[in-house]
Amino acid sequence: IPIKDILELRRLQNSMKDVGAKPVREVMSRKVITIEPANDIEDASAVMGRYKINRLPVVDKGKLVGIITRDDILWGLGGKK
Repeated sequence: IPIKDILELRRLQNSMKDVGAKPVREVMSRKVITIEPANDIEDASAVMGRYKINRLPVVDKGKLVGIITRDDILWGLGGKK
């Protein structure tokens, strides 16, 4: 395993310590990236790639109506989930 991967794993483990004791406001994102239901899978994939995110809330007129993930996109393109 490359040292970079080991260091990243350690950083992730340290950041997850006591995460259950923290209020949501301390770990949440304030600027949420969203997409609308009318957008297509290519749009969703491009947004996920641009912002390096794996899940994308789907919002219609300010209301959350769903969420799309990278796995959903792969499944939609004929892959297995």
